[in-house]
Amino acid sequence: MLTDRWGDRPVLLTGLFSTAALVAMSLFAVPSATPLGMANTAVCAGFFVTLLAIPHVLAFGLWPVVWLVAGACALLALPLFPKPARP
Repeated sequence: MLTDRWGDRPVLLTGLFSTAALVAMSLFAVPSATPLGMANTAVCAGFFVTLLAIPHVLAFGLWPVVWLVAGACALLALPLFPKPARP
């Protein structure tokens, strides 16, 4: 059995585990990483736009107007969610 220079960990097992992790990541993580990255980018952009928009909406009215606009944005986003599957 091959060992590394410290002699306490088998190099062969470390190589096998590293290869298995790389194969699993390339098979399963990459297809889901793109949509997750796109969703996270959209969420961060939404946070940025929200921080820029609140002072302008607040200058137009009081806090109830800000909440009304936030509720209207939530209602506009509602059609983007998938409909639940029927049994």
